[in-house]
Amino acid sequence: MITRVMIFLSILSLQVSAVLATEWEMDTKNSHLKFVATYEGLEAPGNFKQFDVRLRFDPEDLQNRQLVVSVNLGSTDMDSDDINDAIAQKEWLHVMEFPKAKFESNKIVKKNGNTYLAHGMLSLKGIEQPIDVPFGWDEKGNSASMKGEFIVNRTNFNIGSGEWSTGNVIGTDVKVDFTVELRRAQ
Repeated sequence: MITRVMIFLSILSLQVSAVLATEWEMDTKNSHLKFVATYEGLEAPGNFKQFDVRLRFDPEDLQNRQLVVSVNLGSTDMDSDDINDAIAQKEWLHVMEFPKAKFESNKIVKKNGNTYLAHGMLSLKGIEQPIDVPFGWDEKGNSASMKGEFIVNRTNFNIGSGEWSTGNVIGTDVKVDFTVELRRAQ
């Protein structure tokens, strides 16, 4: 009998925890997702104009969390129509075949202070790889901000294939920088 009561209470606490988790929605207008590649050692910046972040997160309840980031790769902008057309092609992002990139994490751990690390899977150009995304968290009332940066090795996702895969002209590491403004979901 005691075992059944313990199981019931455990299930009930999980259900209550799920109900109490804070759902956040991205403020599209005030958020950005940028990247910096390198070309012959010089920075080559760009951004993704269309992306979405869905977050279930409460710093006091790290057991019940989820981060999902979807990126429309056709919105990639490096401030040049020629470059934008080139990176949409098969050797680079292959946007016709793989129009979206997705990062999904169900494991967010606290590092220190207001710093966290989302362990998850990045799906890009048909390839899934584990990746860690560090971020700072600043919450005020019904709004919050996530900020961070991380490095992605483009060759792990077959981006820049053929002659571009060596990293001699275009570096293999791409720095990703983000600021995501959020509001509590209604």
